[in-house]
Amino acid sequence: MVVPEILAPGGAHLNQLLLDWCGARLGCSFAAGSVAIGVARNNDLLAVAVFENYRTSNGKPLSIECSIAADSPRWITKGTVRAILSYPFLQLGVQRITALVHETNERSVKFLNGLGFVREGYIRDALENGAGVYITGMLRAEAAKWLGGIVNG
Repeated sequence: MVVPEILAPGGAHLNQLLLDWCGARLGCSFAAGSVAIGVARNNDLLAVAVFENYRTSNGKPLSIECSIAADSPRWITKGTVRAILSYPFLQLGVQRITALVHETNERSVKFLNGLGFVREGYIRDALENGAGVYITGMLRAEAAKWLGGIVNG
């Protein structure tokens, strides 16, 4: 069994390559300062998680937004989920992650629900074609099962 390799967070060049890969699959671009984490196996990039719009208040980490694109479901293991969630919750110390999901992407909704994200709302007419998006969120305590119970703060 070949264990997936985590590519993250790398230097500026690797980060941009991962941002471009994810953006091409999602049809979007990402804010300046976004951080990308890649998952590869046998030198094939399988998935990329992008974190952007990091918010703080009086120096205290609050939240960050996450986008995930994948070419294959083979990327997901407990270890890859742990590595990806460690960045926002353990390294940055945020209280929550927010992910927006296209209203027709039930596969992603199910995937996020399986990770522990909760559907919190709906934004009407959020995309160019008039489609809406679901708002999903994961709180620090909900990530504990992936992080071995370790949730600082």
